[in-house]
Amino acid sequence: MLKYIYILTFTFLYVVCIFATEVSTNKSETTYGKVIGTVLDSDGEPLMGVNVFISGTTIGTPSDIEGKFDITNVPVGSYEIVASMVGYKSDKIEVAVSQNKSTEVLFKLKESFYETGSVVVTGTATPYLYEESPVKTEVIPRKLIEQTRSVNLAEALGLQTGLRVENDCQNCNFTQVRILGFEGKYSQILVDGDPVVSSLAGVYALEQFPESMIGQIEVVKGGGSSLYGSGAIAGTINLITQQPQLNRTEIDYNAISLEGIMDHNVNATAELVSDDGKNGAYIFGSIRNRNPYDRNGDGFSELGSISNQSIGFNYFYKPTLNSDLKVSLHRIQETRRGGNDFNLPHHEADISEAVEHLRWGGKVKWVHNLSTSFDYQVFTSVGLLERDSYYGGLGDEDGDGVITDVDRAAALAYYGRSENKTYLTGARANYAIGINKFTAGVEFHSDEIIDNSVKDSRYHIDET
Repeated sequence: MLKYIYILTFTFLYVVCIFATEVSTNKSETTYGKVIGTVLDSDGEPLMGVNVFISGTTIGTPSDIEGKFDITNVPVGSYEIVASMVGYKSDKIEVAVSQNKSTEVLFKLKESFYETGSVVVTGTATPYLYEESPVKTEVIPRKLIEQTRSVNLAEALGLQTGLRVENDCQNCNFTQVRILGFEGKYSQILVDGDPVVSSLAGVYALEQFPESMIGQIEVVKGGGSSLYGSGAIAGTINLITQQPQLNRTEIDYNAISLEGIMDHNVNATAELVSDDGKNGAYIFGSIRNRNPYDRNGDGFSELGSISNQSIGFNYFYKPTLNSDLKVSLHRIQETRRGGNDFNLPHHEADISEAVEHLRWGGKVKWVHNLSTSFDYQVFTSVGLLERDSYYGGLGDEDGDGVITDVDRAAALAYYGRSENKTYLTGARANYAIGINKFTAGVEFHSDEIIDNSVKDSRYHIDET
């Protein structure tokens, strides 16, 4: 099977390279101009960080602190230039690019609902303006996440209609999201468009991804299995990580008290972008600590304890205006525990459901726009998960009312461990003819799992 996958992959890349060479050859015979301009708000103030690009392509640039932008090496011809920004209604201007000349435009954006101006990718795996996407895509922007003080992905998803985030275990507090009423296992969670959050990882993943990591969340309700695999039956949730846009640092502290039980969350972020806009990095770190909460005073937690430490970065490099290399990496370590007797080891408590996660995730992606009608991308992603768990407690095995050494030895058998390695690599090409866009690609997806988290060996899993 792998042999045929590799043959198909190399055949696809070979065809892409031949076509890219032909396009590049034709491109060398093409003459160029440039598009320059300014983006203002309705009051005439400059807007920084606005996406300005040629419609139907990813060729573009963000506006600077003075609202100015400069798109160079644009082939001579007529184009539609788009300016979009979350919180503002996108605007379009028709321009004619002449050889060795600068075409100047002026955008004045009006404030609107937060969805307008967003660029979405989930429904088709290609970028579209929110209001023009052929697949209905609902957006939760970073601005709304910050305003509602959501501390992680689970809380942010609770803001979207048609989605229900459930806490389905009093002890371990694992969460699932229901789309259109379906159980969580029928919804696919993506990170930057890649299905690297497996079924095992998804049990606790919703509370593990911190808000400082999130740039935007896109939700597509309904089947998306043809693009994202068999997990996307009810719908798809795409966590798009925050990208660097300007130079700034921020430290945020959020505290919640629930009848005196504290939940502390600290986020630190830094954005760095070079003066020429060719390099940029976004670095984030997050720490969360929540004490266990016992609502009815019976000694057993309704909300377990959580300790989460996350760190990561996103980096981009633009060697030319029409090409883009992106690299991202994150590390999440989380410990959670529910039950009783939190001051004792797990095997000495009456009930202890505890898991410790260590997750590494990352992606490398190369995008190249060879012309306004043809682009290709090559990418590889990985998700690595290690989980140490304990589901059990100290019980009276023989029912005599006395805890013996045999009982204590039996309690030790509930410790478990799981490992999950998810890999994705592939290539994709897009070719536009008029208002039609054709997408072709190939992917190789591997999900390796060893799950020995429960005592009964009949339920152990070792599969690829």
